[in-house]
This record gives sequence, structure tokens and C-alpha cells, in this order.
Amino acid sequence: TDTMEVLLRLVSPNGVLTIIGDSSLCEGESTTLTATMQGEYLWNSSDTTQSISFTPTIDSLYIVKVMDSAGCLNYASKMVTVHPHYNGLIVYDTVCDNYVYDAQGTILTESGTYNLNLISNYGCDSNIVLNLTINPTFYDTSFAVICDNDEFLFQGEIVDSSGTYQVNYNTIYGCDSIYVLHIIVNRTYNDTIYADIYYGNVYKENGFNENATGIYSHSFQTINGCDSVLYLDLQVDRILFPNVVTPNGDGINDIFEIHNLIEQKAFPENELFVYNRLGKLIYHFKNISKESDLWSPSQTNSPTGTYFYRFIGKRPDKTIDTMGAVEVIK
Repeated sequence: TDTMEVLLRLVSPNGVLTIIGDSSLCEGESTTLTATMQGEYLWNSSDTTQSISFTPTIDSLYIVKVMDSAGCLNYASKMVTVHPHYNGLIVYDTVCDNYVYDAQGTILTESGTYNLNLISNYGCDSNIVLNLTINPTFYDTSFAVICDNDEFLFQGEIVDSSGTYQVNYNTIYGCDSIYVLHIIVNRTYNDTIYADIYYGNVYKENGFNENATGIYSHSFQTINGCDSVLYLDLQVDRILFPNVVTPNGDGINDIFEIHNLIEQKAFPENELFVYNRLGKLIYHFKNISKESDLWSPSQTNSPTGTYFYRFIGKRPDKTIDTMGAVEVIK
């Protein structure tokens, strides 16, 4: 308890009576109280001297009565408080390892049992036993690499993008901690290649080995180990030449139609020569790209008979130079 001092005074020509001395002691300590006025003394401890010495064991109120030289009675009192030493006290304490545990100048960093000689708030030496538990805080860093068709569960949340993620949490012991995730999400592939080759060639790129029109797939793993699929949409071009032209205006075989040349753009760079049976050049066109570019016997006023053609076509994977005959029947 706090020190309390009560003064009981009567007006005296000798001044005011007070008691001087310690009002706060540690257990086992002695003190002396002294009345400040001259006269005849009577303490509530039955002592009749101006000063009394004692070793209190409990909080005690001391009162002195003084008869001064003027015959006046004066009273004063003082409360003396006795504080314990706490010797042998066993203390249990728990902290987190990011807390600086300072035992009056002794920094404790590990869990354990410590015998400490400490000073209480009232200045009393105390020998205590401290059972200290220091719980860990965590700053955990993890690294992950996944493919973009996978999901990564991080502290209850799904992560599917590359980046750094952080979660703050309390451990079961109440210690603030942090989880950090560094994650890389690698790409998977599901792509389609569109390719053209000419008849007789083989497409041999990107793991394929194909020579017919169609859609093909090739499964593979990227260098990062991600399952992927590559599709090949392959067009095999082939042009065909007619052997008969019937320019009668019915819309069927009216012209020298080179099949697939225009539709497939089989030979973007091309040249057509048409000769009569005497070897005279009657038609020539370079880089045919539409139907009106083809030879029409009606436009060249070519009569019924046998004609000869030469076709030159060039593309990155094929060059042809072919000749043949065609009959015009009207």
C-alpha cells in the first residue's frame, strides 16, 4: 500500500510536531522514527523516548504524544509500510521471440528456467525463479513454379499468376508471423499451325511428318515441363489440268480451268502459254489469280481442235514446268 502520513496537531508555541524517518521498508529492515518536538514522549508502542527503533513485520501505524514545555499536548502519526522480498517466488512467463525480454538489465533470448536476483518496485531484493517460454515468430519464404493450367493453394487462397504474395497471421501462441510466396506461372501452349505444302512433299517441322490434307496434333512438354498441344492444319495443294474444253456457253468447261490453282492459291507465281497445233502462241498470261485470267477459246476465237499448253508455277516448296494437250470441242 502507499505510504500514508496523518498529522494530528494542536497549536503550540514550540511549533508543529512531526515524525521523521522511513515510511517504506523492505521485509527484515530496521528503521528509526524521531519526534521533532522537545518534551515528554509517549508512543503507542509504550516507548517514552524521542526516537524509537524497530524492525516491523507488517504495515504499522506509529503515533507519538508529546507534552511540550508550555504544557500543551501534541500528536503526530506515521504509517510504515513493509514490502516483501518475494524470495523463492516462481514466475511463469511467455513471450514471442520478436520481444526483447529485459530482466532488469539481463536480456533473455532462450526459453528456460532462470534464477534471478531482482529489485522490486519498492527497492527490495528478491530472488525469484523465472520459467520463461519464448515462442517463435515465423517469416517463412517459399518458392513455387507451376504451369498455367494448374492451381497453387497458398494459405487457403488459389494463386494462378506469377508474383510475390504475403499473408500475415498469428500463430497458436499469438505471435505475429508472415508467410511469403514467390511463384512463377509458366505458359502452356495450345496453338495451331496453318501450313500448305504441294502434293508429293512432306511437312516435317515442329515434330510432324505429314503429307496429306488434315488436322494433326502433337503433344509435348515445354522446357519448363508444362504439358502442351500443337495442332497442324495442313493443306496439300495439287493442280489439275483439263483435257477437254467445251466453250458452248453452258457454264461447264467453257474455259481452260486449272483446278485448285485459284482456290488453293497453289502457285502465286505462275505463267500460262497456249499454242495451236501449228505451234503458234495464241494465249499468254502471267500470275493468274482469278477466273477471267484463264484461257477462254471463245475470246481467242479458237476453233475445234487440239491445242497445247505450257504451265510454269513457282512456290517456296515446289517449282513445276509442265506441258500437255487439250481438245476444244464446240
